[in-house]
Amino acid sequence: MTPGELCHLIKNLISHGECEWVEFKCNKDDPEQIGEYISALSNSAALHKQARGYIVWGIDDGTHQVVGTKFSPKKKSRRRRKSCESGVITHSQSEWLD
Repeated sequence: MTPGELCHLIKNLISHGECEWVEFKCNKDDPEQIGEYISALSNSAALHKQARGYIVWGIDDGTHQVVGTKFSPKKKSRRRRKSCESGVITHSQSEWLD
């Protein structure tokens, strides 16, 4: 996915808001909780006939403003890191969404 495609996807998710298959987080980094979210979102996405569920770090839950994140999958265990890395936007990359 190109940065432009990722930006477009995130803007669409923000405009849609949180739902059964979309969750916004700022700095949540507990591996157990992330695993539970991934499981719940993927099940909900399937029930709602969506191709995938999303956890988007760096978006405020209440205002849906881009606030950035300190979450880094590279700092978590290797086993869980790979599936998270591709969609993480760092604070410095959040200007794409302005």
